[in-house]
Amino acid sequence: MALLLIIASYIFGSISVARIIGSIKGVNLAVQGTRNPGATNVYKLVGPGWGILTGAFDFCKGVIPTIIAKEVLKYSYPVIILVALSVIAGHNWSLFYGFDGGRGLATTLGTMGVIAFYPGILAFIIGGALSWFLTVKGKIEVRIPFLTYPLFTVFLIIYSQSIFLWLYGLSIMLLAYYRAWQVRDR
Repeated sequence: MALLLIIASYIFGSISVARIIGSIKGVNLAVQGTRNPGATNVYKLVGPGWGILTGAFDFCKGVIPTIIAKEVLKYSYPVIILVALSVIAGHNWSLFYGFDGGRGLATTLGTMGVIAFYPGILAFIIGGALSWFLTVKGKIEVRIPFLTYPLFTVFLIIYSQSIFLWLYGLSIMLLAYYRAWQVRDR
C-alpha cells in the first residue's frame, strides 16, 4: 500500500495546473515570461487570480498526499517523507510534460506544513521576509527556497530528534538546488 501511495503521489504531483490554465487562456508558459510553469508566471501572464489559484493548488498538491500518509494511514516518517518527496518530484519533473515541471516552492511548502508545521511556518516567514528584503531593498535576487529550506532544516534539527526529519530537510534543499541548477537559464 505504501508503494502505491508513493507512486500515486508522483503522478498527482505531475498534474500542472499552471499549464492547464495557460492552455485554457491561450498562454504558452514554456516560451513566455519566465518560461516556468508555475504560479508566479501564471500570475504575471494570465492574471493575479489565476496565479493565486495555481499557487493554492500546488500547495494543496503537497498537503494532500502527505496528510494521507501521516494522518489517515499513519505511516512512519520514512514513508511519509518518501510520499512528500515523490509529490515534489512529480511537480518538478512531470510525467505528463516530458519530465519538465515547475520549481516546486508551493508544493514543497505544502509538504513542510504537514511534516513539521511550526518549523515550516517559521522558516517560511523568516526566509520569505529575508528574500523580499534582499531582493527589493538590497537589489540582490534571492529565491525564497534558498533561505527557507536551510532555515527549516536548522529548525528541524532544533525541534526534533528524528534523523528522518533531518534527512527530509536536507533532501528538499538538494531538490531545490538541483532544480534551480537545471532551470538556471529560464
